[in-house]
Amino acid sequence: KHLAIMDGASTVSYLLSSLSLSDTEVAFVSHAPVMTCEEASSVYNALTPPLSPPFCKNLFVKDKKGGLYLFICEDNTKVELAKIGARFGMGKGLRLADDSILLAALSVKPGGVTPLALQATQVPIRVIIDEKLRNAQRLHFHPQSGNDATVSLSAEDLVAFLKHVGREPTFVDLELKVAVSKDAPPDLAHLVAEKGAAEAALEAAGLTSAAGGGDGGAGDKGSAASAPAPSKAKAKAKAKGAAPAATTPTTNTSPSDPKTLTKRVLALVDNLKGEERERELELTLTLALADAYSNGLVSVCPKPNLRCL
Repeated sequence: KHLAIMDGASTVSYLLSSLSLSDTEVAFVSHAPVMTCEEASSVYNALTPPLSPPFCKNLFVKDKKGGLYLFICEDNTKVELAKIGARFGMGKGLRLADDSILLAALSVKPGGVTPLALQATQVPIRVIIDEKLRNAQRLHFHPQSGNDATVSLSAEDLVAFLKHVGREPTFVDLELKVAVSKDAPPDLAHLVAEKGAAEAALEAAGLTSAAGGGDGGAGDKGSAASAPAPSKAKAKAKAKGAAPAATTPTTNTSPSDPKTLTKRVLALVDNLKGEERERELELTLTLALADAYSNGLVSVCPKPNLRCL
């Protein structure tokens, strides 16, 4: 189960008390929200005093068997997931995790991925840090509360924090070129996450029932191979040149239970593609907003759309 989400000040207090650090070893600063490494670098350089490099990027990754990983590296490090997947022994089996899985596992949104959120979840997530950061005197990460603040600490203290919350990080040269063959086995195969462990933890916590479903990262619509197989009726209609029959929406009651609604939406995201998915999502969202408005949970009922979702 998730613990309380911590902002910058409470994160610093947690680090100081749990790791016995002094207030000169960890600090935080508030700033304008940043979504990308480029925006963060610009904001950090404009602060008084400015934050010093290295600046980090954090990639939340899922493998084809449902395992979850957090890659931490410098913002200019070239991380090629296909090549790292080969080093894991799973070919092109690594992809950025869906936003829904990110939210369920870490309670953060895109633009706010951070190792400091690991204190608030028991979901198995393998932490892999690029070797170039091993001896860094200052690293900068957002607190779990969002991307409008940054907490600074050393690489040594980051490792101490990760161990304190039950995560044993591994340092890896993420840009190392390794030729994998029959005579040269994958060098990172020992880091592959236990199959199904993350999905089971998410389901046990009641956070999601579809952690292993979607493979696409933020903005990825999914490939044709991952789309559901067409029904026999649709296939027959296509063979005759006729348009397939319209799909009858399955969401026809107002969802009053937030957990039920969440599971339904996540299932739709993972199992439907294209226009069919958009129709179902828009209907589900319309019902959810109407229900929230009728119960006084929101003061206005915004126009439902995928961006709002």
